[in-house]
Amino acid sequence: MNYTADQRRKLWGILVSLALVITVAIVLDCLPVNQDLPADVLDNTTSVTDPSDVTSDDIDSPDKADPSQTDDTTQTTESQDTQEIDTPGTEPVVEDTSFVLTFLGECSPGSPLGTSSFGSLNALTNEKGVGYYFSQLQSVISADDLTVGANTCIFTDNNTPSDIIECTAPAANTAIYTAGSVEFLSLAAPELSEYSDNALADTVSALNSSSIQHAGDGQITYFENANIRLAIVCLQLTKNLNTADDIALIHEAKESAEFVAVYFWGGDNGSHIPEEWLTATLRSFADAGAALVVGCGNGVLRPVEQYGSSTIAYSLGTLLDGAALYHQNATALLQLTLTKNSAGELMSEIQLIPCYVYKELWQPCLISDSSDSHSITAFLQGELSSPTQE
Repeated sequence: MNYTADQRRKLWGILVSLALVITVAIVLDCLPVNQDLPADVLDNTTSVTDPSDVTSDDIDSPDKADPSQTDDTTQTTESQDTQEIDTPGTEPVVEDTSFVLTFLGECSPGSPLGTSSFGSLNALTNEKGVGYYFSQLQSVISADDLTVGANTCIFTDNNTPSDIIECTAPAANTAIYTAGSVEFLSLAAPELSEYSDNALADTVSALNSSSIQHAGDGQITYFENANIRLAIVCLQLTKNLNTADDIALIHEAKESAEFVAVYFWGGDNGSHIPEEWLTATLRSFADAGAALVVGCGNGVLRPVEQYGSSTIAYSLGTLLDGAALYHQNATALLQLTLTKNSAGELMSEIQLIPCYVYKELWQPCLISDSSDSHSITAFLQGELSSPTQE
């Protein structure tokens, strides 16, 4: 009996347990199968989340920002900037370029009648060498792109006719210019055409043999450097000159060049004051398109004038003259700097450099004395009546 009761208790326990299991199963089966997952599970599945499921709250919440995505955005922006700089067709940055020219006063590296007797320039050349004359100016004229001089010396190896009274030198004296870094010469002076039929022809031949560029009266010469095209018009001017032809030359030069300079010989000897006819003529050149007008040939300095947008230097005087031992000891170099910027705009700057005509015999040089330099500069600016303190 006890055994039977015990069996009944065990059977009853089994039945109760079975009932509980069935009840739990029924309850679980009634739960919804699409219940939302916890937030921590969403965080772990971000990489597979559909972008369309991301709400504005998710974007604006700092807690949900992905640091790796922020870094990628920055890198993309930098990469885009680089691509914009390197895009084909973008114009490269162009640096400013310059063309520097130096204009000299009148030069005559020879002797009267071509003599080589003691005390003459031709004799001194044999003694000192061709590099002597311009050696003190080399810091300026060897550093520029083009040095322009006005030659009034006859170069010839032929017997000199007795009627030539101006400076004459053997053809070898052209080396004075090459040694002195003078690359271009104006021959627009009467000495080269009036005293001998052969004077100009012999001079041209000698300069050609030395590879020195030159131009005569009424000729245009073009130069191109640093992407800048410049024209120099060489002229000989006299009082009763009909300037129509000269103005036509300037118009012609202006059509082919960005900058036009007129380099002329003319004016009364020894006078610091420009003649009225010369002033009117040179201003008409400026009106025609000459941005710079530079003169020499009357032996002394004359003032420099700013006329509209043009600069007129009425005379740079004499720089080297073997026909005379002494001149008024004042001259100047005029240095023109043309600069084209990256936008293609052309700008010009002019510097006047005071010089002595001589310190040693027939040797011009830069002025280190501040008082003398100031006197020449003040004269050129129209503040003094004479460039010297004499």
